[in-house]
Amino acid sequence: MAITRLGGANAISGTIPAANVATLTSSNLPTGSVLQVLSFFDQAHRSSTGSYVTAISGSITPSSTSNKVLVSVNGNFSCTTDTYGGTRLLRDATVIGSSTGTSGGTNANQYFQAINHRDGDAQWEAELVSGSFLDSPSSSSAITYYFQFVKHYGSTITQNRPYSTNDAAYHWNTPTTMTLTEIKG
Repeated sequence: MAITRLGGANAISGTIPAANVATLTSSNLPTGSVLQVLSFFDQAHRSSTGSYVTAISGSITPSSTSNKVLVSVNGNFSCTTDTYGGTRLLRDATVIGSSTGTSGGTNANQYFQAINHRDGDAQWEAELVSGSFLDSPSSSSAITYYFQFVKHYGSTITQNRPYSTNDAAYHWNTPTTMTLTEIKG
């Protein structure tokens, strides 16, 4: 096949009609497309002795009420032997993504993820709590998501560091992270 080279004098000039040009916007992307990703990082040390404590929070403004938000969280927690509690996710003041089952009895706690330590070395161990929840907020206003933890039995649950600290080399300090991903609905 022959190739023809066009010089400047042979170039075509003119305007392409706007109707023939596709503009990429969130409105013409297919369902399931990622529209925005926001990441949050927190390395503060916090503790719960019986009330919910916010481990990390992050805000996002969806571009449409039909879009969804994928909330992904990771955090490390420590506590003493025979201590338990759990985590929850909130969209503003509404609890989302928690269990609603009652097979543990009518007094069973409803968590997003549980935090449990039974062995004698629990105070030196990290328990990774990780999870994701696909939320349908039905909003195009700013939304704040909260990842919280609570101690329900035992002593204290601590975030981002071991429960017992004595400046030992084997102690750990870790961050808690949250990623908010807007997905076209």
